Amino acid sequence: MTSALGPLANLDLAAEGGRFGLALLRAGGLTAFCPIIGSEILPAHVRAALALVLAVAMLPALGADVVPPVDIIGWVLAGAR
Repeated sequence: MTSALGPLANLDLAAEGGRFGLALLRAGGLTAFCPIIGSEILPAHVRAALALVLAVAMLPALGADVVPPVDIIGWVLAGAR
């Protein structure tokens, strides 16, 4: 018997959420510090939406071997890099 979820049944949400968090850190840094995108010309909610869209767009480019940090110190170090 197959699951109603199909390929989503084998999805590890914690790992995928961590990978999305890493992509969001990168995209958020870009939208915060890029000269044109990060300026006051764009409202904050537009920059946040742009960061989310960029993170979703770059998520397939992250390899499956990318392991997200498991503790807060690891996340701080990943954000600082």
